[in-house]
Amino acid sequence: MTGLFPEPPIAAASPKGLGRMMTGGAGKVERQGNDFYPTPPTVTRALIAAERRALCDAVDLEHPVWEPCGRGGAIAAELEAAGFMTIATDLVADPAHRVTQQNLLTCRRALSPVAVTNPPFALAGEMIRHLLGDLDCRYVALLLKSTFWHAEKRTGLWRWRPPSRIHALNWRPDFLDGGAPTMEVIWCVWDAASAGPCLYDILTPFRAPDLLGEADQ
Repeated sequence: MTGLFPEPPIAAASPKGLGRMMTGGAGKVERQGNDFYPTPPTVTRALIAAERRALCDAVDLEHPVWEPCGRGGAIAAELEAAGFMTIATDLVADPAHRVTQQNLLTCRRALSPVAVTNPPFALAGEMIRHLLGDLDCRYVALLLKSTFWHAEKRTGLWRWRPPSRIHALNWRPDFLDGGAPTMEVIWCVWDAASAGPCLYDILTPFRAPDLLGEADQ
């Protein structure tokens, strides 16, 4: 799936194993073009289960959920299946998934103040600042590496605008569909309607209600 959009990488080759990008290791593996790693459905479903009320409060008929790194349609498809209207853009257009061309970092006006996305790892910090600062989005949910905030260079970003909520996944998503995932991730949510310190929670893979209507989450 990741080979459908052959493009140059936006960062250098990484240590073998997607989850070892920050920890070293023997050998190198080429990153996907433009850091394109489609989001597995369970990852988005878990976010929706945890954030449905906040998302419903944030969106309206004029402001759907904006997926600004939406190529492949993975996140938008799950949001739409859950009843949310979406609009998707990406650095490279993907007409098959109704994704129009738009470089988020050069975008001067938010297509919606509500954004949910899995940003390119190498550009995540810039995109956070752009979405929250330049575009003044009121609700932003980004999928990030679990170690994202451990870097000294991101301390200023945290001090400037810490997330309202962090949802840590208790499983490793298989971004490359290789059967041996190695990277832990978190959903970071900035919600202008939420006051107080950042809240931390653990998410399990979302399970649809069974025939008896009992949810297993």
